[in-house]
Amino acid sequence: MSLHPVTARHIADAVGQGGVRCVQVSSFWSYLPLQRLPLDENHPREGGVDWVRFRREAEDILQEAGGAILHLPDFFGPYVHTSTLQQPLANAARGSAMNWIGAKNVARDYVYVPDAMQVAARIARESAAFGERWILPGCGTITAMEIAEIAGRHLGRRIKVRAAGLRRLKLFSLFSSQLHQFMPMAPYYVEAISYNSSKLESLIGPVQTTSYEQAIGETLNWINRQSGLVGTN
Repeated sequence: MSLHPVTARHIADAVGQGGVRCVQVSSFWSYLPLQRLPLDENHPREGGVDWVRFRREAEDILQEAGGAILHLPDFFGPYVHTSTLQQPLANAARGSAMNWIGAKNVARDYVYVPDAMQVAARIARESAAFGERWILPGCGTITAMEIAEIAGRHLGRRIKVRAAGLRRLKLFSLFSSQLHQFMPMAPYYVEAISYNSSKLESLIGPVQTTSYEQAIGETLNWINRQSGLVGTN
Protein backbone atom coordinates (compact mmCIF):
# COMPACT_ATOMS: atom_id res chain seq x y z
CA MET A 1 0.00 0.00 0.00
CA SER A 2 2.90 2.37 0.61
CA LEU A 3 3.64 2.21 -3.13
CA HIS A 4 0.26 3.61 -4.15
CA PRO A 5 1.38 7.26 -3.84
CA VAL A 6 4.62 6.42 -5.67
CA THR A 7 2.69 4.85 -8.52
CA ALA A 8 0.26 7.78 -8.56
CA ARG A 9 3.12 10.24 -9.03
CA HIS A 10 4.41 8.32 -12.04
CA ILE A 11 0.92 8.16 -13.54
CA ALA A 12 0.41 11.87 -12.89
CA ASP A 13 3.66 12.63 -14.72
CA ALA A 14 2.54 10.50 -17.67
CA VAL A 15 -0.87 12.21 -17.73
CA GLY A 16 0.77 15.63 -17.80
CA GLN A 17 3.32 14.77 -20.47
CA GLY A 18 0.89 12.86 -22.66
CA GLY A 19 -2.04 15.25 -22.36
CA VAL A 20 -4.41 12.34 -21.71
CA ARG A 21 -7.41 11.86 -19.46
CA CYS A 22 -7.08 9.80 -16.29
CA VAL A 23 -9.88 8.07 -14.38
CA GLN A 24 -8.70 6.48 -11.15
CA VAL A 25 -10.96 3.67 -10.03
CA SER A 26 -10.54 3.79 -6.27
CA SER A 27 -12.40 2.67 -3.15
CA PHE A 28 -14.24 4.31 -0.27
CA TRP A 29 -11.18 3.99 1.96
CA SER A 30 -10.04 7.60 1.73
CA TYR A 31 -13.21 8.67 3.61
CA LEU A 32 -12.50 6.42 6.57
CA PRO A 33 -13.21 6.53 9.44
CA LEU A 34 -16.86 7.15 8.58
CA GLN A 35 -18.67 9.89 10.48
CA ARG A 36 -22.08 9.75 8.74
CA LEU A 37 -24.11 7.86 6.17
CA PRO A 38 -24.90 7.73 3.35
CA LEU A 39 -21.38 8.54 2.23
CA ASP A 40 -21.03 11.47 -0.17
CA GLU A 41 -18.16 13.46 -1.66
CA ASN A 42 -18.36 16.12 1.08
CA HIS A 43 -17.56 13.63 3.84
CA PRO A 44 -14.30 14.48 5.68
CA ARG A 45 -11.17 12.77 4.42
CA GLU A 46 -8.89 12.74 7.45
CA GLY A 47 -7.46 10.30 9.97
CA GLY A 48 -7.48 6.55 9.56
CA VAL A 49 -4.81 3.85 9.50
CA ASP A 50 -1.79 3.75 7.17
CA TRP A 51 -3.60 1.98 4.33
CA VAL A 52 -6.28 4.68 4.36
CA ARG A 53 -3.74 7.49 4.31
CA PHE A 54 -1.74 5.93 1.46
CA ARG A 55 -4.92 5.53 -0.62
CA ARG A 56 -5.94 9.13 0.13
CA GLU A 57 -2.52 10.48 -0.83
CA ALA A 58 -2.58 8.61 -4.14
CA GLU A 59 -6.04 9.97 -4.96
CA ASP A 60 -5.00 13.52 -4.13
CA ILE A 61 -1.95 13.30 -6.40
CA LEU A 62 -4.05 12.17 -9.35
CA GLN A 63 -6.86 14.64 -8.68
CA GLU A 64 -4.36 17.52 -8.57
CA ALA A 65 -3.06 16.25 -11.93
CA GLY A 66 -6.56 16.66 -13.33
CA GLY A 67 -7.73 13.08 -12.90
CA ALA A 68 -11.27 12.01 -12.13
CA ILE A 69 -11.50 9.86 -8.99
CA LEU A 70 -14.27 7.25 -9.00
CA HIS A 71 -14.96 5.82 -5.54
CA LEU A 72 -16.44 2.31 -5.51
CA PRO A 73 -18.00 0.20 -2.77
CA ASP A 74 -16.58 -3.27 -2.21
CA PHE A 75 -16.84 -5.06 -5.54
CA PHE A 76 -17.62 -8.51 -6.91
CA GLY A 77 -18.20 -10.19 -10.26
CA PRO A 78 -16.54 -12.20 -13.03
CA TYR A 79 -12.73 -11.89 -13.17
CA VAL A 80 -12.59 -10.70 -9.53
CA HIS A 81 -10.26 -12.97 -7.61
CA THR A 82 -10.55 -11.59 -4.09
CA SER A 83 -12.81 -9.19 -2.18
CA THR A 84 -14.94 -9.28 0.95
CA LEU A 85 -17.90 -10.56 -1.09
CA GLN A 86 -16.12 -12.53 -3.81
CA GLN A 87 -14.40 -14.83 -1.32
CA PRO A 88 -17.64 -15.83 0.48
CA LEU A 89 -19.26 -16.53 -2.89
CA ALA A 90 -16.29 -18.73 -3.78
CA ASN A 91 -16.77 -20.54 -0.44
CA ALA A 92 -20.42 -21.16 -1.34
CA ALA A 93 -19.55 -22.42 -4.83
CA ARG A 94 -17.15 -24.95 -3.28
CA GLY A 95 -19.92 -26.24 -1.01
CA SER A 96 -18.61 -24.58 2.15
CA ALA A 97 -20.15 -22.04 4.50
CA MET A 98 -19.56 -18.41 3.53
CA ASN A 99 -16.79 -16.98 5.72
CA TRP A 100 -18.03 -13.51 6.59
CA ILE A 101 -16.39 -10.47 8.19
CA GLY A 102 -18.74 -9.01 10.80
CA ALA A 103 -22.31 -9.83 11.75
CA LYS A 104 -24.71 -11.64 9.44
CA ASN A 105 -27.33 -8.89 9.62
CA VAL A 106 -25.21 -5.77 8.97
CA ALA A 107 -26.27 -4.14 5.69
CA ARG A 108 -23.52 -3.05 3.30
CA ASP A 109 -23.49 -1.98 -0.34
CA TYR A 110 -21.52 -3.87 -3.03
CA VAL A 111 -20.92 -2.96 -6.67
CA TYR A 112 -20.96 -5.43 -9.57
CA VAL A 113 -17.79 -4.82 -11.58
CA PRO A 114 -19.43 -4.68 -15.05
CA ASP A 115 -21.75 -1.94 -13.73
CA ALA A 116 -18.82 0.00 -12.28
CA MET A 117 -16.76 -0.15 -15.46
CA GLN A 118 -19.65 1.13 -17.56
CA VAL A 119 -19.78 4.19 -15.30
CA ALA A 120 -15.99 4.61 -15.44
CA ALA A 121 -16.19 4.67 -19.24
CA ARG A 122 -19.07 7.15 -19.16
CA ILE A 123 -17.36 9.68 -16.92
CA ALA A 124 -14.19 9.42 -19.03
CA ARG A 125 -16.19 11.10 -21.80
CA GLU A 126 -17.32 13.98 -19.55
CA SER A 127 -14.93 16.93 -19.36
CA ALA A 128 -16.65 18.13 -16.18
CA ALA A 129 -15.68 14.89 -14.41
CA PHE A 130 -11.97 15.69 -14.31
CA GLY A 131 -10.35 17.21 -11.25
CA GLU A 132 -13.32 15.95 -9.21
CA ARG A 133 -14.22 13.01 -7.00
CA TRP A 134 -17.32 10.89 -7.71
CA ILE A 135 -19.03 8.30 -5.52
CA LEU A 136 -20.70 5.35 -7.23
CA PRO A 137 -23.20 3.29 -5.21
CA GLY A 138 -23.58 -0.43 -5.68
CA CYS A 139 -26.61 -2.66 -6.14
CA GLY A 140 -28.07 -1.50 -2.80
CA THR A 141 -27.52 -2.48 0.81
CA ILE A 142 -27.73 -6.18 1.60
CA THR A 143 -26.85 -8.50 4.49
CA ALA A 144 -24.84 -11.72 4.55
CA MET A 145 -28.00 -13.73 5.18
CA GLU A 146 -29.72 -12.22 2.14
CA ILE A 147 -26.64 -12.95 0.00
CA ALA A 148 -26.65 -16.55 1.25
CA GLU A 149 -30.32 -16.92 0.28
CA ILE A 150 -29.63 -15.67 -3.25
CA ALA A 151 -26.57 -17.89 -3.61
CA GLY A 152 -28.58 -20.84 -2.33
CA ARG A 153 -31.23 -20.36 -5.00
CA HIS A 154 -28.59 -20.40 -7.73
CA LEU A 155 -26.62 -23.31 -6.31
CA GLY A 156 -29.65 -25.39 -5.39
CA ARG A 157 -28.69 -25.91 -1.76
CA ARG A 158 -28.78 -24.13 1.58
CA ILE A 159 -25.78 -21.88 2.16
CA LYS A 160 -24.61 -21.32 5.71
CA VAL A 161 -22.84 -18.16 6.93
CA ARG A 162 -19.86 -18.43 9.26
CA ALA A 163 -19.61 -14.90 10.68
CA ALA A 164 -16.53 -13.64 12.50
CA GLY A 165 -16.38 -10.54 14.68
CA LEU A 166 -13.23 -8.61 15.43
CA ARG A 167 -12.18 -10.83 18.33
CA ARG A 168 -12.42 -14.00 16.27
CA LEU A 169 -10.71 -12.35 13.28
CA LYS A 170 -7.82 -11.34 15.50
CA LEU A 171 -7.44 -14.96 16.60
CA PHE A 172 -7.58 -16.23 13.01
CA SER A 173 -5.00 -13.63 11.96
CA LEU A 174 -2.41 -15.41 14.10
CA PHE A 175 -2.45 -18.19 11.49
CA SER A 176 -2.84 -16.10 8.30
CA SER A 177 -0.32 -13.48 7.21
CA GLN A 178 -2.80 -12.07 4.70
CA LEU A 179 -5.49 -11.62 7.36
CA HIS A 180 -2.89 -10.24 9.78
CA GLN A 181 -2.05 -7.48 7.28
CA PHE A 182 -5.75 -6.72 6.79
CA MET A 183 -6.61 -6.48 10.50
CA PRO A 184 -6.12 -2.66 10.80
CA MET A 185 -8.90 -2.32 8.19
CA ALA A 186 -11.20 -4.94 9.73
CA PRO A 187 -13.08 -2.54 12.07
CA TYR A 188 -14.31 -0.63 9.01
CA TYR A 189 -15.73 -3.81 7.49
CA VAL A 190 -18.00 -4.80 10.36
CA GLU A 191 -20.00 -1.57 10.12
CA ALA A 192 -22.95 -0.69 7.90
CA ILE A 193 -22.23 1.45 4.84
CA SER A 194 -24.31 3.11 2.13
CA TYR A 195 -23.59 5.69 -0.58
CA ASN A 196 -25.13 8.89 -1.98
CA SER A 197 -24.95 9.12 -5.78
CA SER A 198 -26.51 12.58 -6.18
CA LYS A 199 -23.35 14.25 -7.48
CA LEU A 200 -22.63 11.46 -9.96
CA GLU A 201 -26.20 11.43 -11.23
CA SER A 202 -26.05 15.19 -11.78
CA LEU A 203 -23.24 14.47 -14.25
CA ILE A 204 -24.41 11.35 -16.10
CA GLY A 205 -28.04 10.87 -15.08
CA PRO A 206 -29.54 7.88 -13.24
CA VAL A 207 -27.11 5.04 -12.62
CA GLN A 208 -28.40 1.63 -13.72
CA THR A 209 -27.31 -1.33 -11.62
CA THR A 210 -27.70 -5.07 -12.00
CA SER A 211 -29.86 -6.75 -9.37
CA TYR A 212 -28.09 -8.87 -6.77
CA GLU A 213 -30.13 -11.85 -7.96
CA GLN A 214 -28.65 -11.61 -11.45
CA ALA A 215 -25.18 -10.36 -10.47
CA ILE A 216 -24.58 -13.03 -7.83
CA GLY A 217 -25.81 -15.71 -10.22
CA GLU A 218 -23.45 -14.56 -12.97
CA THR A 219 -20.59 -14.37 -10.50
CA LEU A 220 -21.22 -17.90 -9.25
CA ASN A 221 -21.36 -19.17 -12.82
CA TRP A 222 -17.97 -17.61 -13.52
CA ILE A 223 -16.47 -19.01 -10.31
CA ASN A 224 -17.73 -22.46 -11.20
CA ARG A 225 -16.33 -22.26 -14.73
CA GLN A 226 -12.95 -21.20 -13.35
CA SER A 227 -12.98 -24.04 -10.84
CA GLY A 228 -14.33 -26.67 -13.20
CA LEU A 229 -17.32 -27.16 -10.89
CA VAL A 230 -20.80 -28.21 -11.89
CA GLY A 231 -22.80 -25.29 -13.32
CA THR A 232 -25.31 -23.44 -11.16
CA ASN A 233 -29.07 -23.68 -11.55
